[in-house]
Amino acid sequence: MKKFILERNLLYPNPFEKDLTPEEKAICRKYDVLMCFHTKEKHNEFLRTVISEHRYLKRIQELREAIVIGSRSLAEAYIYLANKRRNEDEGSARRVRESILVFPNNHGVPNALMSPDSAGTRPAVLATSSVVKATKYSVANLLSEVEKRFCCELRFSPTMYLKMQENLSVQMIVGSVSSMFDVHQMFKMDTMKIDRVHDMLIMKGIRSP
Repeated sequence: MKKFILERNLLYPNPFEKDLTPEEKAICRKYDVLMCFHTKEKHNEFLRTVISEHRYLKRIQELREAIVIGSRSLAEAYIYLANKRRNEDEGSARRVRESILVFPNNHGVPNALMSPDSAGTRPAVLATSSVVKATKYSVANLLSEVEKRFCCELRFSPTMYLKMQENLSVQMIVGSVSSMFDVHQMFKMDTMKIDRVHDMLIMKGIRSP
């Protein structure tokens, strides 16, 4: 066992997990038991596949949630999700500041007098309930009839099209792309197809670089 630990360099954090969220790191821990059946490289490749699938399923859940709250297009869904993440980040930062100010010496122990509602659990429950109600939607249901015909014409799967729109929308919203050259660099495919996806986003109301 000692030899295995030293060979795998398990005394130090796995560089692969450096940029993962706490939730994703917890998922990786569930598969530690499989390490003895994989080489180090194969195990990291396996984890990348698992995390990639987790992120994909999480994104589908988020899009379903956006539909439930009334988003009528991908552009509206992305704006809703961006605002949701910003509010969650601001809420987390505020709770950390409040816990430091009110309980400076409690070493992170939750306040026993704090109600579950004030701890922020109710929104999570409501969001989960909304996602469950939206399970009848498939990936294709997120597309308009025009977009479905668009995917057939370019031979895109709905999943591929949504992923391209998601990546492009986010980068356009945050201002990371300043020209069509930047847009073309984001994807390894025919630039004509990239231009068509970009034009579709413009029609949906996302600003052009």
